[in-house]
Amino acid sequence: MTPIPGVSVEAISYEAGMEVKGEKALMESGWRLQSEDDFPKDLAQFSIANALFAALTESHVCENSAHRNAMDNASQNAGDMISSLTMQYLNVVDRPLLPTNL
Repeated sequence: MTPIPGVSVEAISYEAGMEVKGEKALMESGWRLQSEDDFPKDLAQFSIANALFAALTESHVCENSAHRNAMDNASQNAGDMISSLTMQYLNVVDRPLLPTNL
């Protein structure tokens, strides 16, 4: 940024100032925006990169969700199996000893 005449800038109190130029002054300065011909190409590249990133992110989220569901189901199945085996064990232990020929 070029300093504006008549505006003092100090290290302690800085007031930003910008000189606004018209279209004609910008054209004469030689400063140009990026070519409009490159804009669609850049936009297409950005769109492809964005779509790939979104797909990878969604894939990662789906994989994590499937893993969590599988682990939750495995935990529930293990709990059910432990309950079932505990009941079978208690039935065998609590059963009175009876002769087999009765």
